[in-house]
Amino acid sequence: MRLRQLVPQARDLIERCLRGDRRAQRLFCEGHAPQMLAVCQRYLRNLEDAEEVLQNALLKALDKLAELENRDRPEPWLKRIAAREALNFIRQKRNVFVELDESSEEIATGETDFPKGFEAEELMRLIRALPMGYRVVFNLYAIEGYEHQEIAELLGIDPATSRSQLHKARKQLQSQIQNRMLHIR
Repeated sequence: MRLRQLVPQARDLIERCLRGDRRAQRLFCEGHAPQMLAVCQRYLRNLEDAEEVLQNALLKALDKLAELENRDRPEPWLKRIAAREALNFIRQKRNVFVELDESSEEIATGETDFPKGFEAEELMRLIRALPMGYRVVFNLYAIEGYEHQEIAELLGIDPATSRSQLHKARKQLQSQIQNRMLHIR
């Protein structure tokens, strides 16, 4: 099926959802659940927690569907909903952020390059293995594209703590990748 055919279908499906068509709502959820679950799993290690957050995110998406501006491409909007629901879940569970101790560590602000040939799934496994605070900030900054000030506002932390968490996440990922690359050779 061509992309031109999919865009009107997406718009039509959303319009049917807004009219209360239960079948359309089920199709909408089933069609977008895998991508949204992947977002939830980037933040949460436990599959059951990710699935719970997914359910909440899908309900919120259906409830707020009238607010969706780009009905041709709902995916970015849905991913933001999934990420925010995952953050809400984390916030409710516990405080996972280590406050910044500026005297103990210099904070890097440069970008990190990952080695070529390193599989995406392996990288996602390493990200999921990060401590919760590192993982959340890394996902928000490196994957979702938020700036440190935005992350700080979302999480109720200081921007310096966000930078510190990102630095520590990158450092841990670099170490793990180097170890894996040594074993691959």
